[in-house]
Amino acid sequence: MKQAIVKFPSAYSYSENNINGYILFSQESINENVIVKVHLENIPNGIHGFHVHEYALSENIIKQLKKGIVIKELCKTLGGHFNPYKTNHGSYKYNTERHVGDLINNLKVKNNKVSITFLDPLISLYLNRKNCIIGKSIVIHEEQDDEGLPGLNALIENRELNKIEKESLITGNAGKRIACGNIIELQNI
Repeated sequence: MKQAIVKFPSAYSYSENNINGYILFSQESINENVIVKVHLENIPNGIHGFHVHEYALSENIIKQLKKGIVIKELCKTLGGHFNPYKTNHGSYKYNTERHVGDLINNLKVKNNKVSITFLDPLISLYLNRKNCIIGKSIVIHEEQDDEGLPGLNALIENRELNKIEKESLITGNAGKRIACGNIIELQNI
């Protein structure tokens, strides 16, 4: 079995609200879906965009974090959603085309906690796969991800997309990045 984790807090993560917990990824074999277990506390109530992004926190940034140096808008350094197949941003729930990194799009937080488990058929923990998320990062956003629906609806209606609809197909209009952390492989599981 392959496993990877994002821990909050850790030397490889950052959050504005001192988030505590983990996101654990497990995959039995190369042809199996990845099981994603999310358990986070001290996270603001509401619905928050939740994605795998294309870059990890760099070693230089990690060294600064270990020294207690605050880096403004740190999570902006992680690029866009992980999208190795160059698709539009979309929805897990509505089974539309989506980025590999779109995961379930949103975390629903009550009482400053979220604890969920889901299967993801697009990501992999095998390093030789184009859709491998090891060495990428998780980003949690301030706002709800619109799941690409405004952009998709405009495409279906065959009309010119406005700014919000264009952004819907790229980021889901999820807003500011409030937490992020590197996806690190767990060895010998």
